Amino acid sequence: PAIDVLQSVSRVMPRITSEEAREAASRARRLLAAYRDAEDLIRIGAYQAGTSAETDAAIAAHVPLTRFLQQSTSEPADPDATRTLIEILKQL
Repeated sequence: PAIDVLQSVSRVMPRITSEEAREAASRARRLLAAYRDAEDLIRIGAYQAGTSAETDAAIAAHVPLTRFLQQSTSEPADPDATRTLIEILKQL
């Protein structure tokens, strides 16, 4: 079943991931929430870039985050994709 990333909390994540990965996951959740909060404005073209640094970052991260989160059940996890996403999130 699909997971709502903004509503889901992993109890094991702190025990099996690095601090860097946990920080990236936290940043990803904040960006997803910022995008969701501004989504109506973004979709109708009413959001003006520069209004909110967090929303600007959320827009920039939206496509890579969405692609990363849409992993097929038959597709194995790709550590390189995870590292790439962490690097993208560090820059935003």
